Amino acid sequence: VNAIIRPPRAEYSVDLLGPTEFTIQQLGFKREDLELTNELGKRLVCSHWKPMDRFRVKSEMPCIVYLHGNASCRGEALECLPSILTAGFTLFSLDL
Repeated sequence: VNAIIRPPRAEYSVDLLGPTEFTIQQLGFKREDLELTNELGKRLVCSHWKPMDRFRVKSEMPCIVYLHGNASCRGEALECLPSILTAGFTLFSLDL
């Protein structure tokens, strides 16, 4: 049998990802949403959370890439967002 069982992708509104600008511990952050196209021509929707320019302490910052669980979405990354951003990292998440 040549079959792959895959649960359907999570369907959600971008509102689930929260505001595009927000504060944590009196520091300002922003979310930038973008789309990438993979080698197969499939569209990948992504979000990159990072400090607002005036709160950025370095021009280059380490980035954690968050890959969500099966049948979930990039909104799953919100759970760890505060600890990652306040530790000096940016966070990139995408829907696969």
